[in-house]
Amino acid sequence: GGDASFLQAVAEFYGEREEEEDEEVEAAPPSWEPPAEWDKARLQEECSRRGVAFRKSWTKAQLRQALTAAARAPVSRSRARPPQGRKPPKMSRAARQIVDSMTQR
Repeated sequence: GGDASFLQAVAEFYGEREEEEDEEVEAAPPSWEPPAEWDKARLQEECSRRGVAFRKSWTKAQLRQALTAAARAPVSRSRARPPQGRKPPKMSRAARQIVDSMTQR
């Protein structure tokens, strides 16, 4: 079988799994900054790798600032939850079949 981690994350988002995880929040080391020798392409690559939004027109200084700010932001280790007071959207029939096939091991 292949890597089913994405589908498991989708199933957890939709509340199909009842296992509760600790809701610890972990902060990245506050001193992390991109190395000074990184060029613009490498900074953009690191933004993409870390999921940091950026524009191709940004300068190296702007890219460094975005990466540094993102490194200081707390990272949640808990599963995604829908906003309070709203039910998560229903999964499609196809998605339901995939999730069901994953849970029948």
